[in-house]
Amino acid sequence: MEDVTIGNFARSAYERAILVPRDMYAVEVRKLLEEIATVCAALPESEFDVATLSVLLAEAANRCGCGGNDWATPLVVAMMGRAAEAEPARVMAASGKRTTVERLAIAAGKLRDMA
Repeated sequence: MEDVTIGNFARSAYERAILVPRDMYAVEVRKLLEEIATVCAALPESEFDVATLSVLLAEAANRCGCGGNDWATPLVVAMMGRAAEAEPARVMAASGKRTTVERLAIAAGKLRDMA
């Protein structure tokens, strides 16, 4: 596998299968990632913080029909390249708006042909 690095992040550092939790379908995860990427892209830099992102992530998950906390797993994998115990809003805020949108787009792209 060839690594394509964005910052310190290799786009091929993870397999697409780990983006999809057991009780979700790839199409649901892709829609969630695309929805959140769109919301994040529209958010002003000054509002790209943990508090705002926490609310926006929960709202996006509800709009996409993703209940429970499983929707957090794909976001963490998209942002960190691996499954980890982390709060998506904190990881996204620390990564910054541009990096967040890029990584979510990469992850959604990995699922495009699975849906």
